[in-house]
Amino acid sequence: MLVDQRASEGIPSPFFGRDALTTPAPATLALRLNAVIVPISNERVGGAHFHIRVHPVIEPPSTGNATSDLVALTAKINAFVEQRVREHPEQWLWIHRRWVAADAPLRKRAQALEGAFKATSKRF
Repeated sequence: MLVDQRASEGIPSPFFGRDALTTPAPATLALRLNAVIVPISNERVGGAHFHIRVHPVIEPPSTGNATSDLVALTAKINAFVEQRVREHPEQWLWIHRRWVAADAPLRKRAQALEGAFKATSKRF
């Protein structure tokens, strides 16, 4: 999964020192399936040649609080991406607004999903 996309339907998670709306999908799947996350990075080394690197697994937390675990695991994923970007900033292509103001209105679909997330995260 590409996890560095801005997600209007996402949850706020630290990214380069600021909260960025981030998809909770990878963390949700890992927590529901009791699975580790195997992060992979891709580095262009010239032309159409790439170096793909498999990194150590990211273990999902298991505190018994589904919402806290989801938020913590999403933050771990963002920290992984941030570390890769810091290592090779020239490799990261970003053309969208990754960070939006905290008081920016959500799209109608995002508002509905936010309400559904809050309601279902307690039943995780």
